[in-house]
Amino acid sequence: MASKRHLKKNIQAITSDLVNYLYIKRSFLNELSDEKFYEALRKIVAINNEFLSRSNRPKGKNNSKTIKTYYKQLITDFNAQINEVLSIVDETVKDEKKK
Repeated sequence: MASKRHLKKNIQAITSDLVNYLYIKRSFLNELSDEKFYEALRKIVAINNEFLSRSNRPKGKNNSKTIKTYYKQLITDFNAQINEVLSIVDETVKDEKKK
Protein backbone atom coordinates (compact mmCIF):
# COMPACT_ATOMS: atom_id res chain seq x y z
CA MET A 1 0.00 0.00 0.00
CA ALA A 2 1.46 3.31 -1.04
CA SER A 3 -0.48 5.59 1.28
CA LYS A 4 -3.71 6.05 3.18
CA ARG A 5 -4.67 8.83 0.79
CA HIS A 6 -4.55 6.50 -2.24
CA LEU A 7 -6.47 3.83 -0.37
CA LYS A 8 -9.21 6.30 0.55
CA LYS A 9 -9.40 7.59 -3.03
CA ASN A 10 -9.72 4.02 -4.31
CA ILE A 11 -12.50 3.27 -1.83
CA GLN A 12 -14.33 6.44 -2.86
CA ALA A 13 -13.86 5.72 -6.57
CA ILE A 14 -15.10 2.14 -6.36
CA THR A 15 -18.16 3.00 -4.30
CA SER A 16 -18.91 5.95 -6.58
CA ASP A 17 -18.70 3.72 -9.65
CA LEU A 18 -20.99 1.22 -7.99
CA VAL A 19 -23.56 3.94 -7.26
CA ASN A 20 -23.37 5.04 -10.90
CA TYR A 21 -23.90 1.43 -11.97
CA LEU A 22 -27.03 1.26 -9.80
CA TYR A 23 -28.39 4.50 -11.26
CA ILE A 24 -27.91 3.18 -14.78
CA LYS A 25 -29.61 -0.11 -13.92
CA ARG A 26 -32.57 1.72 -12.39
CA SER A 27 -32.99 4.84 -14.50
CA PHE A 28 -31.97 3.93 -18.02
CA LEU A 29 -32.42 0.18 -18.20
CA ASN A 30 -35.36 -0.16 -15.78
CA GLU A 31 -33.87 -3.38 -14.48
CA LEU A 32 -33.98 -2.52 -10.79
CA SER A 33 -36.97 -1.69 -8.61
CA ASP A 34 -36.89 1.37 -6.37
CA GLU A 35 -36.94 -0.77 -3.22
CA LYS A 36 -33.93 -2.87 -4.28
CA PHE A 37 -32.15 0.23 -5.56
CA TYR A 38 -32.41 2.05 -2.23
CA GLU A 39 -31.49 -1.08 -0.29
CA ALA A 40 -28.32 -1.52 -2.35
CA LEU A 41 -27.56 2.20 -2.13
CA ARG A 42 -27.77 2.09 1.68
CA LYS A 43 -25.37 -0.86 1.73
CA ILE A 44 -22.89 0.94 -0.52
CA VAL A 45 -22.94 4.07 1.63
CA ALA A 46 -22.45 1.97 4.77
CA ILE A 47 -19.52 0.15 3.15
CA ASN A 48 -17.96 3.44 2.08
CA ASN A 49 -18.27 4.96 5.54
CA GLU A 50 -17.07 1.84 7.34
CA PHE A 51 -13.95 1.36 5.25
CA LEU A 52 -12.97 5.02 5.20
CA SER A 53 -13.23 4.97 8.97
CA ARG A 54 -11.27 1.73 9.24
CA SER A 55 -8.51 3.08 6.99
CA ASN A 56 -7.91 5.93 9.45
CA ARG A 57 -7.31 3.75 12.49
CA PRO A 58 -4.85 0.90 11.94
CA LYS A 59 -4.12 -1.39 14.85
CA GLY A 60 -0.54 -1.64 16.09
CA LYS A 61 0.87 1.67 14.92
CA ASN A 62 4.40 0.80 15.96
CA ASN A 63 4.66 -2.59 14.26
CA SER A 64 4.97 -2.43 10.47
CA LYS A 65 4.05 -6.11 9.96
CA THR A 66 0.84 -5.65 11.92
CA ILE A 67 -0.06 -2.57 9.92
CA LYS A 68 0.65 -4.33 6.61
CA THR A 69 -1.51 -7.27 7.66
CA TYR A 70 -4.26 -4.90 8.82
CA TYR A 71 -4.43 -3.09 5.49
CA LYS A 72 -4.32 -6.33 3.48
CA GLN A 73 -7.25 -7.61 5.51
CA LEU A 74 -9.07 -4.29 5.07
CA ILE A 75 -8.72 -4.52 1.28
CA THR A 76 -9.84 -8.16 1.30
CA ASP A 77 -12.90 -7.32 3.40
CA PHE A 78 -13.74 -4.34 1.18
CA ASN A 79 -13.55 -6.43 -1.99
CA ALA A 80 -15.72 -9.15 -0.44
CA GLN A 81 -18.44 -6.70 0.57
CA ILE A 82 -18.43 -4.96 -2.82
CA ASN A 83 -18.71 -8.33 -4.57
CA GLU A 84 -21.59 -9.23 -2.25
CA VAL A 85 -23.51 -6.09 -3.23
CA LEU A 86 -22.82 -6.70 -6.92
CA SER A 87 -24.05 -10.27 -6.70
CA ILE A 88 -27.25 -9.16 -4.94
CA VAL A 89 -27.90 -6.54 -7.64
CA ASP A 90 -27.20 -8.99 -10.46
CA GLU A 91 -29.47 -11.64 -8.90
CA THR A 92 -32.22 -9.05 -8.51
CA VAL A 93 -31.87 -8.01 -12.14
CA LYS A 94 -32.12 -11.65 -13.26
CA ASP A 95 -35.23 -12.16 -11.12
CA GLU A 96 -36.84 -8.96 -12.46
CA LYS A 97 -36.20 -10.06 -16.06
CA LYS A 98 -37.84 -13.46 -15.45
CA LYS A 99 -41.07 -11.76 -14.38
